[in-house]
Amino acid sequence: FGYVGRSETEITVALRCGLVDDQRIVNAGVSKSKVFVFAGAGLVPGSTVQGEWAETSFKLNVVTTLFPQSPISLLGAVNPNIAWATAFIEELIRCGVRQFYICPGSRSTPFVAVIAKALRNNVGVVTAHSVHDERGAAFRAVGYGKRRGSPAAVITSSGSATANLYPGIVEASMDGTPMLVITADRPYENRNTGANQAVDQIKLYSSEYVRWFRDIPPPSDDVPVSVALSDANHAVKVAIQQRGPVHLNVQFRENLAPDAGDIRNDDRVDSIVRFNGDRFTDVPNFLRWSNGGGQWTRTFNENGLMHKETFSDAAGEIANLILQSKRGIIVTGNLRQQPGQEIDVQIDAIADFAEKIGFPIFAGIQSGNLRGRSTAVVPYAEHLLKHPLVSKNIKPDLILQIGHPLISTGIPNMIRECIRGTEKSEVGGVCNHVLIHPHHSQERIDPDFTITHRVSTDIAPFLSSTLSAIETLSDMSSNSYSSCGSNLAPLILLGRTLGTKIPHIIDSASTKITSTSMNVGNANITLTEPQIVLAMTEFFSKSNASIPLYISNSMPVRDAEFFLYPDNKLGLSATSVNRGASGIDGIFSSAEGYAEANEGHTMLLIGDLAAIHDIGSLHSSSTTQLNSAKRSAPLTSVVVNNDGGGIFSFLPIAQHGNDVQFEEFWGTPTNRFSFEHAAQAFGVPYRSASSRSDFKIALEAALTQQESTILEAKVVERNVNVKVHKEITAQANEYISCSLDEVMERKRARQRLPIQVFSSSDLENSNDEVDKTLLLIHGWMGDKTEWNETAVALTTLLPSNWSVVSIDLCGHGDAPSIVGDLEKVVKSLNLLRNSGIDSQDRTTFDKYTVDSVAQSVMHSLADDHGINEVHAVAGYSLGGRVALAMNRLCQGDSEYNGPKLIRDDTKMILLSTNPGPVSGSTEVVSSEMLRAIDNDRNKRLESDQKLATRMRILSNRADLRGVNSSSVKELWDGFFDSWYNNPIWGDMKARRPNVYRNMIEKRFKSIAARAEDLALIVESCSPAANMNQEWKFTNPSNVLVVTGALDNKYSRLSIAWNKLYDGLQTVSVKNAGHAVLTENPDFIAAQIADFVTNRKNSLESVHADDSDISGSYNIERKMEPEVVTGNFGSATTNSEKFKTSKKPLFELLGRDRPASLDFEPFSLDIIGDDGKQKGVVGIGWGDDANAKENNRLKKRTGFILQIASDDGVIVGLGEVSPLKSVHVESFQDVEAELKFLKKQIESTNSIPTIDATLVLRLKGDLKSYIAEILEIAGVESLSSSVMSGLEMAIIAFASQLQKKPVLNCLTEYVANARSVPLMLPLSGIRTRSSIYEISKLSDRRDQAISYKTLKVKVGHQDIKNDLDALSIACQHAKWLRPDANRAWTEADALNFSQHIQESKYDLKSRIEFVEEPIQKVFGAWSLVEQILTLERWFNRTGIKYGLDETITDLLEFHNGDFDAMKSDMIGSFNHINGCAAIILKPSRLGIELSMRLSKFAYQELGVPVIFSSTFDSGIGLSYTALLAAVSNQISGLPSEKFLAHGIGTFSMLDGDTLYPPFGSYVNKQGTLQISSLSRALFGLGLDEMRGSSPPELPDEMPVRQDGTYEALAATSTSGREISVVASLLLPFSDDVACARFADLPQASRWSPWLSSVAYLDAGRESEWTLNVRGVKFSWRAVSDILENPYKGIRWESVSGLKNMGIVEFEPLDEATCIMKVRMTLVSPRILATLFPGTSVLLEKFLQDKLLKWSLEMFRDVVKGDLALEKGDVELGDALFSAAEGKANAIEATLSMPTITNEDD
Repeated sequence: FGYVGRSETEITVALRCGLVDDQRIVNAGVSKSKVFVFAGAGLVPGSTVQGEWAETSFKLNVVTTLFPQSPISLLGAVNPNIAWATAFIEELIRCGVRQFYICPGSRSTPFVAVIAKALRNNVGVVTAHSVHDERGAAFRAVGYGKRRGSPAAVITSSGSATANLYPGIVEASMDGTPMLVITADRPYENRNTGANQAVDQIKLYSSEYVRWFRDIPPPSDDVPVSVALSDANHAVKVAIQQRGPVHLNVQFRENLAPDAGDIRNDDRVDSIVRFNGDRFTDVPNFLRWSNGGGQWTRTFNENGLMHKETFSDAAGEIANLILQSKRGIIVTGNLRQQPGQEIDVQIDAIADFAEKIGFPIFAGIQSGNLRGRSTAVVPYAEHLLKHPLVSKNIKPDLILQIGHPLISTGIPNMIRECIRGTEKSEVGGVCNHVLIHPHHSQERIDPDFTITHRVSTDIAPFLSSTLSAIETLSDMSSNSYSSCGSNLAPLILLGRTLGTKIPHIIDSASTKITSTSMNVGNANITLTEPQIVLAMTEFFSKSNASIPLYISNSMPVRDAEFFLYPDNKLGLSATSVNRGASGIDGIFSSAEGYAEANEGHTMLLIGDLAAIHDIGSLHSSSTTQLNSAKRSAPLTSVVVNNDGGGIFSFLPIAQHGNDVQFEEFWGTPTNRFSFEHAAQAFGVPYRSASSRSDFKIALEAALTQQESTILEAKVVERNVNVKVHKEITAQANEYISCSLDEVMERKRARQRLPIQVFSSSDLENSNDEVDKTLLLIHGWMGDKTEWNETAVALTTLLPSNWSVVSIDLCGHGDAPSIVGDLEKVVKSLNLLRNSGIDSQDRTTFDKYTVDSVAQSVMHSLADDHGINEVHAVAGYSLGGRVALAMNRLCQGDSEYNGPKLIRDDTKMILLSTNPGPVSGSTEVVSSEMLRAIDNDRNKRLESDQKLATRMRILSNRADLRGVNSSSVKELWDGFFDSWYNNPIWGDMKARRPNVYRNMIEKRFKSIAARAEDLALIVESCSPAANMNQEWKFTNPSNVLVVTGALDNKYSRLSIAWNKLYDGLQTVSVKNAGHAVLTENPDFIAAQIADFVTNRKNSLESVHADDSDISGSYNIERKMEPEVVTGNFGSATTNSEKFKTSKKPLFELLGRDRPASLDFEPFSLDIIGDDGKQKGVVGIGWGDDANAKENNRLKKRTGFILQIASDDGVIVGLGEVSPLKSVHVESFQDVEAELKFLKKQIESTNSIPTIDATLVLRLKGDLKSYIAEILEIAGVESLSSSVMSGLEMAIIAFASQLQKKPVLNCLTEYVANARSVPLMLPLSGIRTRSSIYEISKLSDRRDQAISYKTLKVKVGHQDIKNDLDALSIACQHAKWLRPDANRAWTEADALNFSQHIQESKYDLKSRIEFVEEPIQKVFGAWSLVEQILTLERWFNRTGIKYGLDETITDLLEFHNGDFDAMKSDMIGSFNHINGCAAIILKPSRLGIELSMRLSKFAYQELGVPVIFSSTFDSGIGLSYTALLAAVSNQISGLPSEKFLAHGIGTFSMLDGDTLYPPFGSYVNKQGTLQISSLSRALFGLGLDEMRGSSPPELPDEMPVRQDGTYEALAATSTSGREISVVASLLLPFSDDVACARFADLPQASRWSPWLSSVAYLDAGRESEWTLNVRGVKFSWRAVSDILENPYKGIRWESVSGLKNMGIVEFEPLDEATCIMKVRMTLVSPRILATLFPGTSVLLEKFLQDKLLKWSLEMFRDVVKGDLALEKGDVELGDALFSAAEGKANAIEATLSMPTITNEDD
């Protein structure tokens, strides 16, 4: 015990102590501290040094086991046996092996010595037992494994000891118990020599009983440590995964003991132990393993047996790696196809995955069709990796390898070097190598021992799950993934650049070499092997034939790997190679089998030797077979005849030539074999070619014929071929070097900035008439054309002596590129750390500050364009800041020595410009203010840096998508939405949609071309990085500041500046935001012209008081904007108190018309049919109905819309949630539409009143009412989803006016019925499933609901999926409704019905009808033609159909005209028999129209109606259900014959917009309690659905000195949320107070406004009721008793009336305490009708009456109870009387008639 310090030290006992070294070290990328532990021992009589050492070591290890272990270096190992065993045993322990059973023996000594040490290092974690009987040891391991589920390790010596393990091994195997059997063995030189104890231990135990066997050679530094670690890791994983024994047989040479020096029993010369620890451990990933403490490889298997790591765990971990990665890549190899899976599924999944995470793909030829399918593929990657600069500097930090094996040699080399380099770098770090590949049992794939994470699973679903995990982890929308990306994406640009040159390089190299080499075989042969693949590339690039390619091993597959990069998605449909054993035999046969499975034309690329190996298989391709049915599918075989084994000429042995008879034994010439004769012999058509042009023609001819063909490509000699390949590599490297050198050597010369001149005289031919220049400077993301409209207007407004010039700033418009494609490549490879390309490099950063840009502008104007003086300059936003910098730089004392164009009298017009920090010169700036300013500066700088980083990520992701990809715009849409959502823009998207749209189109063109430049500018020109107070350098009388009134930020800056200088002129443009130039170009021109010519402004502008600049938000129709001449946006409203009137209260209060519109977005996850998978596929119409992964719908997004009366009392809710392909509009479209509608409605006082009785009839009056609203608001039309949501809201609003729930109103006014329906039958739903999901259809999370009817999505997928889905569904429901969404032609539909007839489940009798089985009729559509087609199908199959999409087609055909639709249906439904139902979707058709169609269908057509949802949330579902219930009433059918309605989608939404959720009203029989649901909706508003933000109040109220009640209340801006804090002195202890108050059922004694309080469970949840003026309120709350810091209780409501609070009792002494109350409640909307002026009156009532009396009553009641308990009856009665008086007062107040005047 003690301490050690710098100045003094005092230690009492120092036998054991620790020293923390505060110097941080980096291990595996993680910063850590070192801890040194010291110990001493005192020697006492009888002790020994060895004994004391052992005891001390044990005690220390108890402590050190708690900390991460020190790095394992193995450099100090005395011999290879100990080093190898140390690593092997350590990995076993890390993989979960905790028990060792050691059988005595000599040969196993290295294991035992290491285990003994491991026991000390893992105290309490690892145990070992010595077992003398091997048989018993094996069975002990069996018992351990059965109990733990993880393997114990049994270790034996060599010889017969190993045989005694057999009974235990048999038992473990047959019982499925994991076990590790580790047998030591003598080295291989002792085998079969009669050496002692050298029995044959190779596969000693039958493979029937051992899951995996490994014979391990004697340890040496020739075999790296990675092999030992991988063996140990794999052994444990197999034992657990395969549930059985694994046998590892390890050979050991002497020395067995941990001894160095002489080798035991070896008297040969120089027989000493040699071991190089550095060499042994010099492998990739060893430092990660040594320092990190984790397993060598993390393994995930889909069935989750690996330490309970599941499919989702793997997705989550890989998602984390992706999010952390900055330089990630994807590498693809052979993709194992799953049974029944379409060949495109995995390719499409990988392409989509790469595009979304922003990683480039290095696509091997085995997944070669990915090269044409995905723009994320790096073209010609092998050539790039052969370039030394690229291979050295690529350095990925994450390699996602999908599929195995890889043919490339460059990629594995790159991976090894990357991992090794990352680990050994100065900063440390980890490069992870992830393999995603479906492994078979016992398979280990890690040839280079570099894999850190192994995921064994089907690829497509795993990638989908990983994307979902990324969404979850990054908390963003499914279509952005904006936090993902790779800095290596620009390699795609380098590959594309090289790709444009590769054809020339191949032909150039071929011509150069063949012309200078002697072609001994045939001088007429000029065709080279790379030219063959080039010709194939050209064919696939222009063909749409979708031909797969089979490739032989040896040279063909390597050339394809290097050169086959088609740029067409359709030409090359698939590639395949026999890469299991990589042999060249059986290639013809394999290709023929592939062609037969393909059922179409297939191409084979094969070498001559491989062809000869399998020449007999040509018989299958013969065209002379008698039975044509047996002919193979067409196979065009390109035989590359290079006269032997061409690949061997690339090996070092070729250099030895005749010395080793290379040509005979390796070259193996084939010149005596005639492929032409072979083709004739087998009856196969034959072609040949020996030049590039001939081969190209022959190839195209062969592939256009529908028969098998042999195309012999006679190529140059093998030695010439080697030279050609080397020349191609040399030329490719030279091209790459030149491209990179061009960037690395380019000089940073001054940029010439382009200008545009607007004047009657050309600037270059200027004369005396043109003597003044007006310079126009654009803003960030703009260009010189941004001023075009304004400049054209200025040329007419300014005198003729003015020239108007606009200029492109650096990094904008047509200015020279700063960071081009090649610069991005150089930057990604970190080749220019000090050359100014990297944005973090100060050289570049400083070059593009505002000052630097200003200097560039002046230099370019003077030096390049001859403009030496600027008389006026107008700058918008960034352009204004550049203008201010130009002004400052041209001051006399400036250090700037360049052209000074700004004069003292130059006029400056600053549009939406930040002039720098504005403060008075005499203002004293405190240190606190300086810190605040600095803090704001840092925040802004960080914000701009994040913006720039996001732009760079998006730019890289755009590179992955290709230049012309439409998805690039989608990528940037989210960026623009975020950027222009800033309040400074004044909601421009909704306010000026056309102007906004045009602006975004220009911005997109700019950012798509120059994102990197713009990112650099926004970062280096950030106001936070350019903090000059530019305004101080101006002459205020020469400055005009123009801002938009809706741009509060810049308006405030203008006001602050104006306050300092009276001469400053300011203009605020009404109804404009930050983009004043874009919104009002003509007006801006007029302002500039007036200002620069000193004309008096016709609209005098003055500044506004900064207390009122919020701005009016009225939408103006006229083009000419207004100038605010008084306060910015000041607006006054007149209100009068309500006077006595006989009108109904709601009319008196103005509650009979909507006065406001509000909306809130929602986003709900969709859960798949298995209840686990995120999202569903095949939802929607058209292409979206296809069950493809890229159609997966993962989220349901939309808006809850609310209309409300002027005082907010009467409200109505609706849902607006467009579904892709069902609705035309998107989420973004309706958001803009709602914003605009909100502004328009709230800007007028002319919205008409609602005639509730008319609207609720749903006979057309609702449509008319909405049309009237839209006309007044100036809105032309609404999209279908917005119209539907608005209809819902108006219906709810009208029902409140009627003081009845919606269902009651519709029952009365629509169905003309009295009794309200109670229940509504629903149908469940099964969506389409991807093939990998079909087996999980029965694993549903809604199985608790027993639907009688199930809708099953069919079609748009394999028919087997359809039948499987229906077969599973019929086991869960009585009736089925297949929904085909128009998937089939008539023939396909008949085929489906035939399969239904033949089903063993008798499916036909279970089908109610098939929804829309047949495609939309072609040509001019008509309802009658569509129905006739369906009737034909019905007449042939007997299966009825339902109409869904057809009704929407009818709607669109007649533009929603009900009468026209009705007439068409009457004419089309004559004499039809097969229509079983009409399906109506209110969210698409509209509420009113759906109800009218329902009534018409039942009453005039006699066709049943089913209402169906579009995956709506609870609000939308509720209205669909309400209509369905009323429709059932209209039908006149008994309830037992009601059809189930399609509203079962609620079970697939993870959450709801309703609380309690919609699903809580559905019982186990699938029936909806519709009446209860309707009551729950009554009066529901957004306030009840959104989270609360209580008004600001102090945490507590100080108690008054006299102890009386003290309180303070506050109300939120909505007037609905009220918070109160109060305090009261209590004359009893805190124990008594808390005990009495926490007894909640007693609360009504001191709070008589409460009717009752009752506990619902063990005491935490309670139910409360109260009664106010005859209105009953109830809610449930959870509560917790508090102990610290004071005793008390906290509660919060969980349903009903929203309220929460806390009561604490602060003790003053043993007999008194202070009662402190803080509570918040959202007042029920109906209270507004009871307390007009709620926001004031209710607040005062709570503060001064209700709460005051309740607290005082609590005090008096408890005092009375205590008095009675003491026997003081008189005092008790007096106190109870006082409490009773307050109770009577409260009850009287709450029972008073409605107050109609606030003064009352």
